[in-house]
Amino acid sequence: NQEQQLEANTAVWAAGVRGSQLMEESFEGVKRGRIVTKQDLTIDGHDDIFVIGDVSAFIPAGEERPLPTTAQIAMQQGAHVAKNIENILNGQATTDFEYIDRGTVCSLGSHDGVGHVFGRDITGKKAAFMKKVIDTRAVFKMGGVGLAFKKGKF
Repeated sequence: NQEQQLEANTAVWAAGVRGSQLMEESFEGVKRGRIVTKQDLTIDGHDDIFVIGDVSAFIPAGEERPLPTTAQIAMQQGAHVAKNIENILNGQATTDFEYIDRGTVCSLGSHDGVGHVFGRDITGKKAAFMKKVIDTRAVFKMGGVGLAFKKGKF
């Protein structure tokens, strides 16, 4: 195994996502605007408050670190909280959130990308196309056909 140095003109961008300062002002134990949730996405001492998205620090059972702040996770949390609110309205118990990792795709321009979807690595035009499909689906789920057309997703 021989070490080799490769010259490249590469930029690496890394940024942290920070939750809302309002969380820090409202609750104890909040770090970077995120509050640790219970398994049903409520918080300690407040069974009537659900926390999702960028302000949620959901730690899956048996894990040590919270899930990242991604749209895929936030959308699944939102759907789960809607079901839990329905359960409460019907006099039933809330259920624990279980994240289902459906893969990750990153576009690198309009015709290039990388990703891991359905257990397979994808690159190039396939990844860019899959990213467009995912974005269109997300807009459609949030606002229906009207919003998808308005945002130019068709």
